[in-house]
Amino acid sequence: LKSLGPDSQYGLPDFRFEAIPDGIPDSDEDATQNLTLLCDSILKHTFLATFRDLLTKLNDDAKTTSNNPPVTCIVSDGFMSPVTVTAAQDIGVPSVQFYTIAACAFMGFLQFRALVEKGLAPLKGEIYTTIETTA
Repeated sequence: LKSLGPDSQYGLPDFRFEAIPDGIPDSDEDATQNLTLLCDSILKHTFLATFRDLLTKLNDDAKTTSNNPPVTCIVSDGFMSPVTVTAAQDIGVPSVQFYTIAACAFMGFLQFRALVEKGLAPLKGEIYTTIETTA
């Protein structure tokens, strides 16, 4: 909505948009651009309960309105999997995670915990925390 405007969801009769609160308090700052804050809020606060409520609402609508089919699968960003896989299991549908990052970045995320446990990350020392420029 921010990039395409408030009417961007119109013109897609077979697609339904629903908003889910992210749990970040309202402020003047565009907090949705702070990825760390957004991920922390989504994964640690009320997102699972709010997402379950949305799925229940969609399935209840499907029971009362022939125009709305029930939820049959959840497709989510891979980083949302702790929430979406749980919600999918709760309502008995399959879930699919879609990773939009490069394979090498995915492997970095996948192995990051092991790197931290071995003391290899985060990098320590001035040589790793300063940028040297050449003239």
